[in-house]
Amino acid sequence: MGIREQIGGIKRHTPEDKTRLRERWGIDRACIFPPAPGLVRPEHFGEGNDYVAEAARRYPDRFIPFVIVNPWYKDEAIQELKRNVDRGFAGIKLYPPGHGFYPIDSPLVFPIVEFAIAHDLPILIHTDFNTKVTTPFHFARLAARYPEAKLIMAHLGMDPDVVHFIPDILQDLPNTYIEISCAPDIPDAVVTKPVRRLGAHRVLFASDAPGLAPELALLKVKLANLTEEEETEVLGRAFLRLIPPDRRPPGVDV
Repeated sequence: MGIREQIGGIKRHTPEDKTRLRERWGIDRACIFPPAPGLVRPEHFGEGNDYVAEAARRYPDRFIPFVIVNPWYKDEAIQELKRNVDRGFAGIKLYPPGHGFYPIDSPLVFPIVEFAIAHDLPILIHTDFNTKVTTPFHFARLAARYPEAKLIMAHLGMDPDVVHFIPDILQDLPNTYIEISCAPDIPDAVVTKPVRRLGAHRVLFASDAPGLAPELALLKVKLANLTEEEETEVLGRAFLRLIPPDRRPPGVDV
């Protein structure tokens, strides 16, 4: 299982491209969404989400679609969420740095989170320290405001120093999860310590393919000295539990 894989975009990575990449590294299924950079106006988001929807329709046993929206567009964003939830999308992706630098804990985001809660959908949120608007601390404040939400911290903030303290930041926020794509290449800090402190059910394998090679993320897990049960959880089962049962791939039972 691999989460956080982008599809479409300028190079138009096809579903078949993604399938070949997954099969090469033994990844059964992937969560996919449009590439966040390059989406500007509401119609661009619609086109990107349509491309993802078609891939998921053609390969329902392989792809789990997430919808991407820009909270700055407010009404259009909610309408786009409704449109894609109605056709089976399983979660939401937010990318503040590419869509107007909105603070992830600002009121602008609240309607998106409330929509996700109402539909039991997880939200995958890009985090970093360079852009100053979506750090792990912003993420934690949003999670504290909405304890009913299922929030996934992408990249653990991308900082090789602060990454060691992510479990401390999230310790008392049981509605939060981390995914390891683009995170520093420190298996102990990125995988082992979070599993020990937060539990394997809150640590998710992710690759950020095709931009990054899946084997790099897989190595972080393989070098983390996990038990077989913990590794199974991190490599897919934990993520599948976050997805509403009626939106999981056919035949999946967790």
